[in-house]
Amino acid sequence: MKRFRFRLEPLLRYRGFRERQAQQKLFQAQTDLADSERRILKGNEAFAESAKSLDEKTSAGIPITEYRLHRGYLTGIEMALDMERRRRSKLQQVTEKRQQELAQKSKEKKLLENLKDRKKEVYYQDITQYLQKEIDDMVTVRKAREIIE
Repeated sequence: MKRFRFRLEPLLRYRGFRERQAQQKLFQAQTDLADSERRILKGNEAFAESAKSLDEKTSAGIPITEYRLHRGYLTGIEMALDMERRRRSKLQQVTEKRQQELAQKSKEKKLLENLKDRKKEVYYQDITQYLQKEIDDMVTVRKAREIIE
């Protein structure tokens, strides 16, 4: 009796490979997004600390050149934060796109897995029917021999 063989097995393996690739891409996008969010948090903290420091120094009285230096630094932090927020927005879009791609790849693989399972079930049903037929034939032959004797 021959074993069950699914002719589309190479395609199923390939789709599994593509699904794993999509998972890796999604993981990378999620990691990049988390890094961006950490940078934004650190930038906000740095901005708050620098603004507090500037307020303290301003109330104590500082020269205008030092004030301009601090304001320039705060402006630089604001610009960096703005750029990082835009980057985060793009990374969120990329992450959503990668999630959709992964969902599609998973559907494609699951479709083939379901087909394989159905084919396997039909194969085993055919084998069961064949074996039952063989058993019935053996019983019929045995009964025929008993009648002849």
